[in-house]
Amino acid sequence: MDELESKARQVLIEYEAISECDVHKGVYLDNGDPEAVSKAYAAAAEMVSGGQIETTKEKFLGAIGSVLGEASEECPKCEGDGEGEE
Repeated sequence: MDELESKARQVLIEYEAISECDVHKGVYLDNGDPEAVSKAYAAAAEMVSGGQIETTKEKFLGAIGSVLGEASEECPKCEGDGEGEE
């Protein structure tokens, strides 16, 4: 993962658009909250405008979209090992 995607992941986590699986570190879940996603995109745009991220707005917002697109609704590892079942 490149640095831009890492920063995008941090923004999405901060705004609670995604979260890390409690059992499987490195697996990120889409929290299904459109408002959180909107806030993360707005914050990302502001970070570029404010000079906190040295890239174009298009690239950073693209990284946000890419990371969000990789997040699953449910952890595929938990589904496979029964950890997610009650």
